[in-house]
Amino acid sequence: MGTLLEAIERGSVIGVLGAADAVLATKQLAERQTQALNAIRELHERETTLCIECADKWPCPTIRAINEAGA
Repeated sequence: MGTLLEAIERGSVIGVLGAADAVLATKQLAERQTQALNAIRELHERETTLCIECADKWPCPTIRAINEAGA
């Protein structure tokens, strides 16, 4: 992710991307990341006291990491 954001910022700085293009590219990146996180959450659902994807105690490490990141 850092590399893509850096590329967007660099393109804006050197004039390849206008301000509106940089905002749009950043928005599209955020949308793709949100879709990925939602897909991960769907896989790591709770079933009784366990995660159905990894069979770890709920919330599993994956869900905890996402939650701790505020995502």
